[in-house]
Amino acid sequence: MSVCVVRWILWAIAGLMAATASAQVPEATSTIETPLANLSQPVTDMVIDPQTGDGTIRFAISPQATPLEGRLFLGLEPLGPDAPGLIVVVNDSRAVRIAPSIEAITAEIELPSHVLSNGTNIVTLALEDDETTGWRLDAAHSRLRISYRINRPLGSLSDVEAALASDIPPPGAIFIEDRSRDVMVESVVAQGVAIRMGRVPAFVGTEQAADILVRYDVSPDNSGAEIRFSDAGKPEIILAGRHQQDLETAARLFASRSLRQADAQFTVMHALSAAAIGREHTRLAPRGDTLRDFTEARAPFGDGRGAQTAVVITEGDGEQRLAALSIMARTAIAHQTAWI
Repeated sequence: MSVCVVRWILWAIAGLMAATASAQVPEATSTIETPLANLSQPVTDMVIDPQTGDGTIRFAISPQATPLEGRLFLGLEPLGPDAPGLIVVVNDSRAVRIAPSIEAITAEIELPSHVLSNGTNIVTLALEDDETTGWRLDAAHSRLRISYRINRPLGSLSDVEAALASDIPPPGAIFIEDRSRDVMVESVVAQGVAIRMGRVPAFVGTEQAADILVRYDVSPDNSGAEIRFSDAGKPEIILAGRHQQDLETAARLFASRSLRQADAQFTVMHALSAAAIGREHTRLAPRGDTLRDFTEARAPFGDGRGAQTAVVITEGDGEQRLAALSIMARTAIAHQTAWI
């Protein structure tokens, strides 16, 4: 056997051993445990009885993640000595019975990987017998624990929207490009991010510190107002248009219409059939003249109040800019509608 053949065989064996060793390296696994009150759809103390009906817990898993296993810990207190058993159903595919008890308990519900899914997961709590009393869920003593593995990048506007609304893992830091003190566009974008997250985002001032980027593209070569997806190492939402008016239109679309059905592009035509973000609420007249009074009254610029309501941001740079964006994010979360 020639020396060349021997060398080729040795190289092949070495390559096979390296590939086998690489395949045996386990992928990183993460675990998040969070109180139910900290979910994007927070759970407060809940009563499950014949009058109020079933209780519901919702949590969302990012499209980036593969759920491995989980546990749901429910702090439960019977409302009377004759409280019936409680049936816990997870995504209509797993049912667990919690036996009657005369004292407060913490029930541990196993969540195997096959009952968990990307997107919204729904847990329903129902009485086994609705002829007696019921239970109270103590949110302060209830929590969710999920183990998962990140196995793919975000690949579309729909993915980014789902990731922003996810609890597992929660969305990371957000960078919004500073557009020369164009605080109207920036504040509208900040509200659109916050409404999707259901919590105040962690805004950062540098791209390096961010997990998701929001950028702008204004050029006469563009076809009109649109929202695009891009990935240059990190997922990017790009608001684009031919001029400033197009850019403002794109920002308003981002803050008002769902991107759940969008792929790499979202235009005004897509917006005609897209669902709205959040829910509509009855508008209450504000009882004071502070920003808190306006947010608690859920008074946006719409509903004929455009001439009565205004927010003035006087600090447009640095940490003050990020603080102002956080304030606008809080107003959007307060009534699930952006001030656009």
